[in-house]
Amino acid sequence: LKLQFLYLIVRARRARGHSGEPTMPAPIKALAKMKGTQNVQPWTYTPRALHEYDVELAITHCGVCASDVHQVDNDWKIPQRLPLVPGHEVVGTVVDAGAKAAVQRGVRVGVSPQVGACLSAACAACGQGDTQYCRRTVDVYQGVHKESGTRSHGGFAERMVVDSRFVYPIPDALPSAQAAPLMCAGVTVFSPLSRYGRKGARVGVVGIGGLGHMALQFANALGCEVTAVSHSPGKEALARSLGAHRFLVSSDGAAMAKARGTFDLLLITISARFSWDQFAGLMALDGTMCLVGVPEARVDLNAMQLVMRRVSIVGSLIASPQEIRAMLALAAAKGISAMVQELPMSDANVALDRVRRGTPRFRDVLVQNLSPPKGKL
Repeated sequence: LKLQFLYLIVRARRARGHSGEPTMPAPIKALAKMKGTQNVQPWTYTPRALHEYDVELAITHCGVCASDVHQVDNDWKIPQRLPLVPGHEVVGTVVDAGAKAAVQRGVRVGVSPQVGACLSAACAACGQGDTQYCRRTVDVYQGVHKESGTRSHGGFAERMVVDSRFVYPIPDALPSAQAAPLMCAGVTVFSPLSRYGRKGARVGVVGIGGLGHMALQFANALGCEVTAVSHSPGKEALARSLGAHRFLVSSDGAAMAKARGTFDLLLITISARFSWDQFAGLMALDGTMCLVGVPEARVDLNAMQLVMRRVSIVGSLIASPQEIRAMLALAAAKGISAMVQELPMSDANVALDRVRRGTPRFRDVLVQNLSPPKGKL
């Protein structure tokens, strides 16, 4: 990977004629969904020219999230811009940078699902630092850059061009493969835990998957009293090894009845159907149920469950730049990382199929092999 980085930085310098001024990056090899397919295929595209805040990354790793599968399969039935390059858990090294870029060449960085926003002080979201809720947000793929009108493309690729204000230096203590899932799964659970949790808070984490296994670690690191909630009794040892102090089997009626009214925060990381009334019954006075998974079914519960204990239901979307930086710092300090299996990036379709079947424990991470070094540097 070090040799590959040197090769790409030389390519970037040659592309701008040794002038030192960032211009148009070379064409990028990627894997993209094409019209009428449910897989990804080799595709080469020309990225936008680097603007003053932009950086060009040589991608080394990219996590494979369930959202990538939903996009490739078009499960959400939203209009798609094709070809579509998935991948929003990206780690790479900066090989070129604009004049005002926040990071410079040689820095290892991560990219999350958001790569742009209006950043205006007048914006209700950006003005308070919550750029992920900006109405002019630009997603890492399927987005459109307002200034240039060009499309954004994700991390199933050899390189990418991105606004440096939405890239985050990776601490040395975090290996790249384990750090990649932090850029989506990690930030998604850290944000509500830091907002609604507190030291000593009684936190329940529903689901021990890609999101849940990260949530258990962060909740423990934040000093919460952590309970893992799962339908599978066989996951207790794993949950405790990840930081859970207690384990609650959601299919055990007696145990669920005993746990009623005991959680200050219930972080729901699953998208499968569940009983809203059952989970609402677990909440303490002024408790908060927070959705980071998106359930397949509509919300259906007895409103008295909320009224009688002043329970709130909220959702949370990825994280703000400040929260992402704080998450990475805490992960490095506490040794928090994702459990991953590495696959070559050329096997992206294998990884997508594994996610469809629910095979990964708990994240597949693609390792760069689309752009091996060629010839002399």
